[in-house]
Amino acid sequence: MIADSTDNTLTITCEAGDTTYYYAAYMNTCGTIFSDSAEIITKMPPTITQQPQPQTVCLNDTATLSIKVSGFQPIYYQWQHEGADIDNSNASGVNSSNLSIENIDEGQSGLYSCIAWNDCGEVYSDTVMVEIVMPPNIVSQPDAIEVCEGDAASMEMIIQGSEPIDYFWTEVSSGDTISTNAVLEFPEAQAEDDGFYQCIVSNQCEDINSDQAELTVHTYPDFTTQPVEIDAC
Repeated sequence: MIADSTDNTLTITCEAGDTTYYYAAYMNTCGTIFSDSAEIITKMPPTITQQPQPQTVCLNDTATLSIKVSGFQPIYYQWQHEGADIDNSNASGVNSSNLSIENIDEGQSGLYSCIAWNDCGEVYSDTVMVEIVMPPNIVSQPDAIEVCEGDAASMEMIIQGSEPIDYFWTEVSSGDTISTNAVLEFPEAQAEDDGFYQCIVSNQCEDINSDQAELTVHTYPDFTTQPVEIDAC
């Protein structure tokens, strides 16, 4: 029995998460009758319990963003990129708590967020950055070089891609790494430097090999036999 509830209208204060059943009893001198039960469900607006996190992914990889929301079901979702609803063909889960973008391209980097709503209201997630890391690409290969012994020589490339980029120059015949600089330099080339060289270019997404380039070191002429004096008539 609810105290002070003898009117034909019942007013109650609902608590979060309550589901309660109520019925009314009507009585007079002849007897008592009971109404059907009425269910009262307290609907809660959506609340974000886990925000999406920033992502850094390589070009053509998959980016995944997730959000956790509590509240009265059903809860509806809409993911956005740069403030616009996402409708890309390579994106799935745009109307769910988990967004997945497969084979992500450079144009899909930027700011992402999610709107969640139910019958009681809506809530907006944090805006997070999805950064696309570009794999290295050799635009210009190292050139073959011919120098005289003792002269300076260098090999270099033009590289595109996201930093940081690492370089590993190797002498092809031995496989030894001889430099980790962007430019392979020989301040005073010697005859033993003559050979083929190659560079492995690397960042967090991919390793690629440059073409082989030949360094030819020409030696200066030298007498192997000196003239000798002879007597002649």
